[in-house]
Amino acid sequence: MPTNGRKTRETNGKKSSQAEDLHDVEPYAAFEVEMFPSDVDSASHPYADQFRDMLEDVAREYDCQLVSFDVHKGTVNFSFDSNELTAEILRLIQGGRNG
Repeated sequence: MPTNGRKTRETNGKKSSQAEDLHDVEPYAAFEVEMFPSDVDSASHPYADQFRDMLEDVAREYDCQLVSFDVHKGTVNFSFDSNELTAEILRLIQGGRNG
C-alpha cells in the first residue's frame, strides 16, 4: 500500500484501434488508483482533467503516449505505451509500500 493511503493496483490493459487485428494488439500495463472523492466521476471533471494533464506531461518526458485515461467514482484508470515509464511507476509504488 502506498504511504499516501491511496490504493493502487496494476491491471492488464490493451491498446487497440478498430483497424487492428486482436492478435496484433500490444498489451500495456494499466494502473487503477483511488485518487479522488467519489463525486469525481468523469475524465472531464476539473480534478481529473488536471491529473490527466500531469500524466501527459510525464508521458512527454518519457517520449511516449498516455494511451488510456478514465475516471469512475474517484478511481482513475490509466496506461502508457512505455515499458520504461510503467516500470518506473511500479518502482515508485513498491517503494511507497516498503517505505
